[in-house]
Amino acid sequence: MAAIQRELAPDASVATNTFLLGRRSHTQRQIDILIERQVAQFDLRIAIDCKDHKDPVDVKGVEEVIGLMDDVGTNKGAIVAANGFTTAAKKRGADAGLDLYRLVDVADHKWRSYVTAPAVTRDWRLGEYKFKLQWTGYGAIPLQDIRNVPVLRKDGSLIGYASNMVLDRWEDGSIPHVQGEHSDLALAPEPTFLQSTRGLFEARIGFSIRVFEDLRFGQIPLTELRGFRDEVKDEVITTGFTTGDFNFEIIGREWQRIDSIEQLAVKPLIVLTVSTTFPRYAPAKPDAKQP
Repeated sequence: MAAIQRELAPDASVATNTFLLGRRSHTQRQIDILIERQVAQFDLRIAIDCKDHKDPVDVKGVEEVIGLMDDVGTNKGAIVAANGFTTAAKKRGADAGLDLYRLVDVADHKWRSYVTAPAVTRDWRLGEYKFKLQWTGYGAIPLQDIRNVPVLRKDGSLIGYASNMVLDRWEDGSIPHVQGEHSDLALAPEPTFLQSTRGLFEARIGFSIRVFEDLRFGQIPLTELRGFRDEVKDEVITTGFTTGDFNFEIIGREWQRIDSIEQLAVKPLIVLTVSTTFPRYAPAKPDAKQP
């Protein structure tokens, strides 16, 4: 607990198993963790009592620490309990201004915690899309899948294949990541040409596409975390944490599909936004000539 406190307050003095003279008892009182720091002209002193009990700390245990803090005259007092507090103990501690914590540490030791964090994945996905061609000119276009037609520049150089260019617009943000139908989008930011039997001709190629949102809610394990859980405010105090892997196969199979984050009774700690894309078209290479 002292090691974690040093991480949280690196500029403070953190001592363990020290003693302070009681103002009322006039005897040396043992303090598990004493934190001292000077702020401007003020000397701040915080005492933490540690309780590694099998059962949650009860009201009597909290009142003993309240009396200890009053005797030694600290600016702030706290209890860190291995197994938490009873409901009555929480109320008594909060009323006295005593902070009540539980140790949180996922490292492999006797106080190890198994911690997960509520998380939401927001997966933006492309749905059905349609092309729209406008041009003036003569000549036939070879019949083929319009999704894989080569789109050219005026000099005949390749800009890309139509379906791949849709993915380009998705990845550069030209297609809004907003659920619904998006129409009259330009396939390229430059003039585009198609090849006909009579040569190149300029064509405006637009498309419409549907975007939808797949929201999933679940619990992600935390693989690195140590700090204190505030038992009254129900929050964790830490310098940072590391999550396990977001396995989208498991997420798709086991996590709950939701309509909105606002509907959740629990506020997610993590919201991960991703954009699903598709494999790109690659034209088949001609067979190499045999010698």
